[in-house]
Amino acid sequence: MSDDSYHLLVSVAGDFPSEILPVYYHYSGELVRHLLFHDDARRDRRIAERIYGGIRRFERERSPRIQTLLAPLDEHNPAAAAAMIERIGQHVGGDYSRVIFNTTGTHGALLFDLACRLRSLGATILTYDRFENRCETIRGGATREFFCRRSDIRTHLTLMGYEILQTPDPKELEKRRDVVLKLGLQLERYKEYVDSYVRLRSPQKVHGYDDIKKLLRSIGKLEDQSYLQGTLFEEYIYFLLGECDCFDDLLTGVSVRFEEGVENEFDILMIRDNHLHTIECKLVKRLDGEHFVYKTDRILRYLDHDGRAMILSVGAPNTRSDRRGRTHKQFTEGDKARARHAEIRIFQQERFDPKEFLVEVIRWFVEPYPRNDL
Repeated sequence: MSDDSYHLLVSVAGDFPSEILPVYYHYSGELVRHLLFHDDARRDRRIAERIYGGIRRFERERSPRIQTLLAPLDEHNPAAAAAMIERIGQHVGGDYSRVIFNTTGTHGALLFDLACRLRSLGATILTYDRFENRCETIRGGATREFFCRRSDIRTHLTLMGYEILQTPDPKELEKRRDVVLKLGLQLERYKEYVDSYVRLRSPQKVHGYDDIKKLLRSIGKLEDQSYLQGTLFEEYIYFLLGECDCFDDLLTGVSVRFEEGVENEFDILMIRDNHLHTIECKLVKRLDGEHFVYKTDRILRYLDHDGRAMILSVGAPNTRSDRRGRTHKQFTEGDKARARHAEIRIFQQERFDPKEFLVEVIRWFVEPYPRNDL
């Protein structure tokens, strides 16, 4: 451990794990212990236990491991600050210069008092701006600003307390890259072939499309209906996003367990500056937009408190008429309003334009989180 490294990180569970976990991850290479305080109220205790569980899962794969300890506090007890300082001091042998206190989200008078006392004892006080992924520390009279270390998707999900159940084999995914990108260049024709194949249930019964059949046969997917109807389009979008080089990590086809009995498969996950985002990909003739807005809203609440989502719908106009002259919409104005409120961007095109899509990706997922050199 270097002379300027820390021994103990002190965190206080607030409303958002994203105020604690990036800071923990940033300093994890320097720490021996992590003391996680939480109020004894039921909600705060549950948040702390979830953070604790995620950290424990993350630490199982590391060596040496950091010892994380849960510590209840009573924010209404005037003597609580002194008791917390004594407990912190026990972990560092009274050398408070080895302590860094993350004050983010801790707005109560008790914790303000604790921060002032710890600073006077030589500890480093930290605040974290989760929107900009930026930290500011003060120690004595010296201040410093820096960006938190950027995590990958697996680390983010693990620290949140989730379990990754399945992802595609990266080597197999890479083998399909050229074929998937070629098919993506003729997406309308590809969709025509797939619709015919699904209807006739045999590639031999679909006349023409020999070039498409040859490409699909080369990757062993000629008769894989699930892959043809959904997965190939998801992988195409995944490869497009990789070419724009906007994200710290990308995954496709990720199955995640949030808690027992609550699982979800994500078409696309991408992370930038510790903000985890998702895209739902649909290559369809029609879509129940209301259902997917509600579904995406629900899973986004699990995924990241500051993340964003996009519903990508390609292959049909937003408004169509049936044989009886009735009008149907993929996304009503109500769906769009709910999506805006939930940080979900609806991107719907009858004919897919990759360049326009990538421009919208940058506008929606990248520009709100600018990177600046400090």
